Amino acid sequence: MPRFEDLENAGLRVVIGDDGIVQSILDSQGRNVGMTGGGSDAVTASRTLSFFDGGKYLICDSGAAIALTVPSDATAGWTGAVTIAVCRKGVGAVTFAAGAGVTLRGDLATPAQYGSKGIVRIGTNEWTVIA
Repeated sequence: MPRFEDLENAGLRVVIGDDGIVQSILDSQGRNVGMTGGGSDAVTASRTLSFFDGGKYLICDSGAAIALTVPSDATAGWTGAVTIAVCRKGVGAVTFAAGAGVTLRGDLATPAQYGSKGIVRIGTNEWTVIA
């Protein structure tokens, strides 16, 4: 386990409840990075997915297209099965894009507005699309 000062030097903030239990760990942008899995994050612009997106439901809300780039396992640190789901809340198209060395398999078409789609890691640098 990292010591508190290691978290502080990494630009992370620990949120402790009134009961003294750690509720979350936040990065410098206020995103919960205390665990992989669970929860949702708002996405308003194209970006590269990260280790901390694993297990999350990303709510994409933009008038412009959003591309979510899937980086290599070496870059993101993924191992085993990882699932990332998205919802297209805004009118802008939402697509997954393969980063260098990554293979995406399946129907990459944009879901309709308010529709959902996801990806599951099925092997080294290999993902399949789920609807």
